[in-house]
Amino acid sequence: MNKAQATTFMTTLYRDVMSRFALDQLDHYFTSDYTQNTNGHQMDYKQVKQHLTNLQKNLDHLVFSYFSDVVFDEATQTITVAYQLTATQNNGHQALAEVISIFTFTNDKLSRCHELITPLMQDDRSFIDLALK
Repeated sequence: MNKAQATTFMTTLYRDVMSRFALDQLDHYFTSDYTQNTNGHQMDYKQVKQHLTNLQKNLDHLVFSYFSDVVFDEATQTITVAYQLTATQNNGHQALAEVISIFTFTNDKLSRCHELITPLMQDDRSFIDLALK
């Protein structure tokens, strides 16, 4: 995979899975042994699926900025993306966060993610709490 392909893959993933919650598409994007580390909290593929199901139930919608930074290493098949995210909960509360994620591709699917999420609203940990449920 090259940088253009990886960026297109990530843009489509965020649109389909994260914004539209098309959870039936997960196997298209992730390997069965996918692992994710968010702010030090480790999840396996089954836990990530449950996490996304919880987000779907608790959020009215997620809005992603365009990737402000994209770095792709073709040799290691890793892509680093940075963006801002606005989450609107079902109760109307909004949270804004900055996210930096490093993903690893294996056989054209994501096999690993390491990400840091920083709330951008003063004293607002609600997004972090949602991210780790």
